[in-house]
Amino acid sequence: MKLKSTHGILLSYYIAVAQGKRSYMEDMYCVSELEHKQVMFAVFDGHGGQCASQYCAANLTSVCNNVLTKRRSTSASGLHRYKLTKAEIDAVFMKLDEDVCHECPSHCGTTALIMLIDEHNLYFANCGDSMAIVIDTKGNVHTVSEEHKVENEKARLEAAGALITYDDGMARIFRQLNLARALGDAQLKEYVISDPYQQSFPLKKAQKVVLASDGLWDVFTPYELGAAISEYEIKYGTSSESLSKLPAWLINKAIHEHGSSDNVTVIVVQLG
Repeated sequence: MKLKSTHGILLSYYIAVAQGKRSYMEDMYCVSELEHKQVMFAVFDGHGGQCASQYCAANLTSVCNNVLTKRRSTSASGLHRYKLTKAEIDAVFMKLDEDVCHECPSHCGTTALIMLIDEHNLYFANCGDSMAIVIDTKGNVHTVSEEHKVENEKARLEAAGALITYDDGMARIFRQLNLARALGDAQLKEYVISDPYQQSFPLKKAQKVVLASDGLWDVFTPYELGAAISEYEIKYGTSSESLSKLPAWLINKAIHEHGSSDNVTVIVVQLG
């Protein structure tokens, strides 16, 4: 178990990763506290090699610290606060995309899922199919990310001139990538955009967050995952020791019970 404190708010987080049935591992993650006590969690699922996901995991903290404008506002108590804006998070994704296109082979790319926490909100941003859910204090499940498969953005891609193929039954761009949004993929950059979907959630209403690569979401819907977590907590309890084993338990179910064949990364963040 690991602990972080942001603006006096205690949280714990637990992580598990598995190569699954793949002969290689392209999932990467990052956990960091930024310069002004904003805590950040991220999951990257690479394709075409590890270069893009490794680069993003290694450099996300510095990119955030350099790009995020520390906008100050003064509260009634006179304390300085730092607020995140949509434009700032867009700029983080744009900078990572530019760097990956420069640093990695043209066929290499990665999904990106980032959660930032300040004193009031959880901020989520993603491109690709690594996604997150929030379980609120009443046990309700909230989807806070968006899946960007080729099929979901077919009209935009075809309008840009992309050929959508289905040779293996999956919609792909020119028989290659099955994602409409990602970081990198320089040879397809005319079609594959890095614009993130963004959503925020009130910190005080959140109990638990799950961030994961598509190896988990390929076999669980958000609500099925919420039910699985509820099942686990009823059976094993909610102590820190029990929760520390939850990510590995979810991965085991994904691979061995539901047949996921992909790499799987799961981060569970317990709030309050």
